[in-house]
Amino acid sequence: MKKIALVFLFLIGLSRTPAAQGRELEVIGKTHFISTFNSLRGPGAAVPNLANTYDMSIFEFNWGGKQSSFNGSGITTNSNFPLTDGEAFTNNTHIGLSSHLNSDTKWGVLAEVYTLIGDRTVGRAFGEELPWDHFARENGAIQTPHFQADFYNAFLEGALDSLKYKLTAGVLSPRDLPEFTRKESNQVKLGSLVWRAPITNASFFEKEDRKLEEGRHPVKGFDFLGDYEIAEKKHWKWEVFTGATEPTPLSDLERDAYGGRTSLDLGRASAGFTAVYTDGRRAGTGIKENEGVWAVDASYKLSETLIPYFTFAQTDYRRSVLGETHRGDAAVAGVLFKNPEGVEWKTQYQRLGENYDLLAYHKTEHYPSNFHGLNTQATLPLSEALKIKGVLYYLGQMETQTNSGDTLFGDSYFPSIADSKKGSIGVERLSADWKWTKELTFNGYIEHAKFRKPAPAIASTIDKDVYNFYQGGALQITKAWGLEGGFRHFFSVGHWQAMNFRSYQNVPELALRYDAGKDTHAYLIYHYYQFEDNNGASSGGNDYSGHQVILEFKTLL
Repeated sequence: MKKIALVFLFLIGLSRTPAAQGRELEVIGKTHFISTFNSLRGPGAAVPNLANTYDMSIFEFNWGGKQSSFNGSGITTNSNFPLTDGEAFTNNTHIGLSSHLNSDTKWGVLAEVYTLIGDRTVGRAFGEELPWDHFARENGAIQTPHFQADFYNAFLEGALDSLKYKLTAGVLSPRDLPEFTRKESNQVKLGSLVWRAPITNASFFEKEDRKLEEGRHPVKGFDFLGDYEIAEKKHWKWEVFTGATEPTPLSDLERDAYGGRTSLDLGRASAGFTAVYTDGRRAGTGIKENEGVWAVDASYKLSETLIPYFTFAQTDYRRSVLGETHRGDAAVAGVLFKNPEGVEWKTQYQRLGENYDLLAYHKTEHYPSNFHGLNTQATLPLSEALKIKGVLYYLGQMETQTNSGDTLFGDSYFPSIADSKKGSIGVERLSADWKWTKELTFNGYIEHAKFRKPAPAIASTIDKDVYNFYQGGALQITKAWGLEGGFRHFFSVGHWQAMNFRSYQNVPELALRYDAGKDTHAYLIYHYYQFEDNNGASSGGNDYSGHQVILEFKTLL
């Protein structure tokens, strides 16, 4: 309470300073409430940290075909989203002041107040984003806080002739690190290949188009972003940041990071250079480790429709107990075809070495380490109302013996198996968006993902298939009211070493949406979960069903 009191006194003081006198002060921020009620039954309901969906393959199940993340074990791709029986209310409020120093310069400062009432796991997985801080421990385990208040961040942005800039100090969310985490640079997402905030601090809403918050734990530090317009449509951009991460209830990691990026956009040609250095300690061991990464990326517009591109990156990793550096390389090269009618076709060859990014700062469903192969995706508008998209890729393992002790999040994906052959990952996916009328739209996808890694013993072999299906629709009832519905089905079969799979899950859902204004939204969401594990060894012990009701409200101040 002392922290938040000091912050509010600081804000009040700012409003009374001579610099602020004569200039209009504006209250800024946001508030986000989420109330979740889970009611589960069946023998599987007693399993700790029950996954709320099983085997979603490598894609985020949602309404538009975004991708989710690999799970290093290959069992399910959403172990950060446990479905726990219970209730929780969460709120995260940012509140502060902003004003203009002159017509081209604006400043602002924000405080943060986080509240969780009820079950900690329910609140973390199906509630608001956790704040950045040193979380308390109970019996050695990091705990989700019930209440926390602190300074959030401050910013200064403006323009000087042809230069636009923004300086942010404090918590740096992904949207505060655009060149690293949000922007696709020369057809490659740097946040998926080079660097992003390393700690997953995910909420359920990371997996929905409805979601209004990021699903990554931020860093705290400083970020400076500049954009200098050399000439019309020709820009020189740069970004420099330094920040630190702290342990969360999901991951006991502590890292400091320092990085920068510069890029030139010269009409048809574009090129960039990125460098990041991180260091810290491995959880529970006291082992110090650090990693440097540098990357170059470029593209050239051969014509109005054809753009070739490439990216090359290299990481150098060192642990105190090894006294040596492990170097890994990554290369991506491809071509994008895009015409004015909306047809897109993109094919790339990607190759990531076994020792690339052993700190696992990239998002591996896009670029799994120790794999190479072709990745193709295409978008085809069949009419103004109907658009289909396909994804097809096959990646082959490069080395059969991976050093799993050097990876934090299983980025080599397949475990190290003695005398095994090289494994493979294959994905076929087809999705569609259909705007039937102005008020009614449908969308969905069907997907098959397969994982193979032969080994001498059946108990070591990986031979697993995952099938996903989703069909949804949205009806705009009035300007303010909307109704959304959907049905998801997952089926996995095969075995992952000693673990056998023959599992099914159905998840029907319904959501009522109310838009009170451009920046004010409310949702009432219902999910029904039904999971059946037909493996003989489980004897039905994992089966469960359950209801979930979520009430969400968010508004910008």
